[in-house]
Amino acid sequence: MNDRGIYYPIWGICLGLEVMASWPYEPRIDPKSVTWGTNPKMMTLNFTENARSSKIFGAMPEKLYRDMQTIAMAANFHKYGVAIKTYQQSEAFQELFTVTSTNHDDNGMEYIATMEARNYPFYAFQWHPEKVHFMDTLVPAKDLKQPHEAFAMHRYMGEFLISEARKNNNSFLSNVERERFLFERFETQYEFHNSIKKVSFSNLETPQFESQNITQAAMNQSNLFKIHTNV
Repeated sequence: MNDRGIYYPIWGICLGLEVMASWPYEPRIDPKSVTWGTNPKMMTLNFTENARSSKIFGAMPEKLYRDMQTIAMAANFHKYGVAIKTYQQSEAFQELFTVTSTNHDDNGMEYIATMEARNYPFYAFQWHPEKVHFMDTLVPAKDLKQPHEAFAMHRYMGEFLISEARKNNNSFLSNVERERFLFERFETQYEFHNSIKKVSFSNLETPQFESQNITQAAMNQSNLFKIHTNV
């Protein structure tokens, strides 16, 4: 889609990074075989030499960039991850993505913390930039204290994501078509685990469009959301 001139960003978090890391491989790699992850904790980031020239960290204010290296504000909850050695051993992986930060799991293995595609608006995080405002609901609270600086990071990441999404000019041709994609028309299930709520949508039927000119991006967005929310 991006190759056809349609700006279509993808934002992968936690398992999203692990899935995106499998894209260059045939057959696809199993992230579970690569490395174990961390216990729930806030961590700093180890930026690579490519970080400051990257799209996501390139415009980050200097103070926040320094703070992310010295103040633990990256929330980690992953059981698995992708080892940096896996990246270094694959030319296909290196051709598609550039690693912008790393970290170490509880066994001391270095893994990819953040990466982005070289030629596409694809961004991936093993940590959770979206969870900062909600740390008080998670346990154990003693390991997840929110530094004040984390709110600046949260806002920066949110604004970056919004700015990327706004570069996509796709739209529905009418309110009737738009309403067929609203969440209210799907069956919703809620699951709770360690105070984290997961929402799953089911019975996503392919809508019948009024016009054949409806963008494929809209259809893909619906299907991708189904995959993401059921993980």
